Amino acid sequence: MRQNGFIFVLMPFDNSFDDIYNYGVKQTANKNGFYCERVDEQFFEGSILSRIYNQIQKADIIIADLSTKNPNVFYETGYAHALNKNVILLTQNSEDIPFDLKHYPHIIYERNIRKLSENLALKLNWYKENELERSDKSGFLEFYNKGLRIENDSTVTFDQIQPTKPFIIDDEELDEYDKINFTLNVFNTGNKLVDNISNIGLVIENVFQESRFSEEDFGDIVQLPENKILMTFGGGDFIFPQSWRTYNLHVGYNNQIKKAIDEAELQIFKEDGVLKIPLKVNINIVKSD
Repeated sequence: MRQNGFIFVLMPFDNSFDDIYNYGVKQTANKNGFYCERVDEQFFEGSILSRIYNQIQKADIIIADLSTKNPNVFYETGYAHALNKNVILLTQNSEDIPFDLKHYPHIIYERNIRKLSENLALKLNWYKENELERSDKSGFLEFYNKGLRIENDSTVTFDQIQPTKPFIIDDEELDEYDKINFTLNVFNTGNKLVDNISNIGLVIENVFQESRFSEEDFGDIVQLPENKILMTFGGGDFIFPQSWRTYNLHVGYNNQIKKAIDEAELQIFKEDGVLKIPLKVNINIVKSD
């Protein structure tokens, strides 16, 4: 886990918890190299519930105080568990622990802030030493094409779709050309929601005839130096833990291409930079009705 990892705290909105939070939780977290906040410390627009969900998704660790059996805290803790977050449970009284959470370890601090701080420090040090979560959530992503994992210099397949029948509208045979498509499957191997991918793109040499080169044909295209172009799949999607997401990119039409595409570069646009994976390209002919 990165230094200054983010801890989001769930506890009742009650003044009686302020010292517990400030001196038992936040101060302890800060001393151990973590950034720690409750939602009432943050400035934001929109509903508070949406903000809480957003911060649970982004946090490295959730600390939830179940004291007084607060239903909102119970619900938010359940949401954190559903996302497989690292959750540290606190309570002043063991009787406040609901049945469904009794099998989870708790810090029972009996309103003793020193006891809370000492036990919480042990938990946080354990997380740091074991590095359970990489802070770069996109580091948990694996990329596949045709069932094969994509790594540096992997060979990926572009499908060239060849229609077996003429394309006819209103009894008129149209000039239908072979489409070239690329399919990317993304798997989130981690136990965190991935939400820091802003876009996914493919860089290839500009092998297209100028007369056929238009955004209407290809979607979002960026012209790059050295006669290369960037085609984007889109992004901004959530990828849930242990889940897949599929992206399909229409590369172009065969009659638009002046020479074969044999190399490409997959680019993953993240909040903190761009991951670049060089690729080899194989063209696969697929017959289609």
